[in-house]
Amino acid sequence: MLEQLRGRNVTHIGCSFGLILGLLLGMIAAVVVIQTIQAASAVTLAVVALVVVTLAVGALGFYIGWRFSPHGPRPAEALDATERAERE
Repeated sequence: MLEQLRGRNVTHIGCSFGLILGLLLGMIAAVVVIQTIQAASAVTLAVVALVVVTLAVGALGFYIGWRFSPHGPRPAEALDATERAERE
């Protein structure tokens, strides 16, 4: 199955999962901030926490998707004779 993905960039999948997880964790962080800091600035800090957590986990998901993505050329030993001839 991974051979079908060779040469394709699948970092957008990791980024999508990261953003979904980041939004969920960011909402939890926002609720915790509002409950912990019961002042006028709590909503502002909650929004900042939501944005920071969402972007951080989204970037982490992008990096993990890029790191484990099977992007790049196939190994030379996997090429058949016609592809070798075309490259030369």
